Amino acid sequence: MKTTRAKESPKLSLSIHTRIFVLVGMLYITLWSGIGLLVRSGGISITGTLMDVPVRHWLQALCLSITIIAAVVVSRLWGYSDGAIIRRLLRKWASKMAEKNRVIAQTNKELEVLVQDLSTLYTIGQSVNSTIDLEELFQNICSNLPRQIGIQEFTLMLLDPQHRRLHVKAAWGFQHVEQVRNLSFAVGEGVTGLVAQLGRMIYVQDIQKDMRYMNYRGEKRRKGSFLSMPLNYKGELIGVMNCGRSKPSAFSKNEIKLLQLIANQIALSIANARLYAKTRELSVRDELTGLYNRRHFLHVLQLEWKRASRFHHPMSLLMIDVDHFKKCNDSYGHKEGDRVLRHMGKLLVKTLREVDTLARFGGEEFVVLLPDTDRNGALAVGEKLRRIIDEEGFVLSDKKPIPITISVGVSNYPNDVKDLEDLVDHADIALYDAKDQGRNRVVPYPMSPASDVEKSEEKSEELVVANGRTIN
Repeated sequence: MKTTRAKESPKLSLSIHTRIFVLVGMLYITLWSGIGLLVRSGGISITGTLMDVPVRHWLQALCLSITIIAAVVVSRLWGYSDGAIIRRLLRKWASKMAEKNRVIAQTNKELEVLVQDLSTLYTIGQSVNSTIDLEELFQNICSNLPRQIGIQEFTLMLLDPQHRRLHVKAAWGFQHVEQVRNLSFAVGEGVTGLVAQLGRMIYVQDIQKDMRYMNYRGEKRRKGSFLSMPLNYKGELIGVMNCGRSKPSAFSKNEIKLLQLIANQIALSIANARLYAKTRELSVRDELTGLYNRRHFLHVLQLEWKRASRFHHPMSLLMIDVDHFKKCNDSYGHKEGDRVLRHMGKLLVKTLREVDTLARFGGEEFVVLLPDTDRNGALAVGEKLRRIIDEEGFVLSDKKPIPITISVGVSNYPNDVKDLEDLVDHADIALYDAKDQGRNRVVPYPMSPASDVEKSEEKSEELVVANGRTIN
């Protein structure tokens, strides 16, 4: 009877194996689910430990043990006393567990890389978003990004859309950094120029094999890899970011994706910094002439006054007014008058020094602050400006000539004033004197008694310079 059963069993092995597997699986699931229901209902607490092992693990082991015992009992009932089904079952479970462990290990590894990348992105984001000053932004990028990513050479270039050239604004890791910072590339020139032209990233895995790579116009072609990617903001190219490493094929796919995210963040920060600079510029500039406005001029005046009074340096101020400008507006219209003011502003800017501050004070009045300039120097500058305007030969939009002249009032520290408020007031008084004396002339503020003593000691001092003639 036993022999017959043993012969017949192989024919039923697949069916019996399936039944046992299903029954054992259902038993395990039922046991583990029942324990879960008891835990959730509060019937069993798994907060304690047995021999420093969580109770949950003991319960899971108990369920597995009961399942194995049940499998043994069932196999014996069906005549499989050799435990073949148990071994198959355990091998399948072991295989599945090994596969799950492999997947978990791979997932953990990917999560670690992702967390590291997110941390790097957060750190760099904090750095580039900590300032809205463009130069400070470049410094922050150079001091953080190459070290965080592990880049040997790094450059950041901004596009000049008018001349179609890329100018290096930030550089890091080069032997001659200043030399690199003075470089510029035309759009389409080299790898960087091609990135700007095509608007997409270029990855050179071996720079020795790619003739497009110019090595920042260096003499030697070194080994390494080069990654260049565009900086785009709202679909518009604003620059290019370049990263270099000393080994070929040194950038992985994950690193390239991370650098693309960083490039987007940098592009956004540059756009914000530019917007802030433009807004700030508009707040201190006169809309019509592009010169500084009155508010900014008074701010600069306070700073220069503190410096001059502290170090006992001279300082002068010119108050300029366009003669008969109302008549010009009435005769030719305000549009032509605006053209005259714009043109005059350009002439004055070209004549003055960089350290001088020129502003539109209001209407047809301009004001000039001359640091480290005494009375005689201020009179000379005023006369030069008066002569240039007088000789310019202004014309209307229809090429018709229009006579334009200016009157200039001059005040000086420390000769004329001792307080900041008086510097502008005294120049304004001198300007009215120039108007009263016939316009188209330069007049200083009347000298104080102390200055009159100096005048008597220097008889050759010029008091008024008008129409190119000296009046004593």
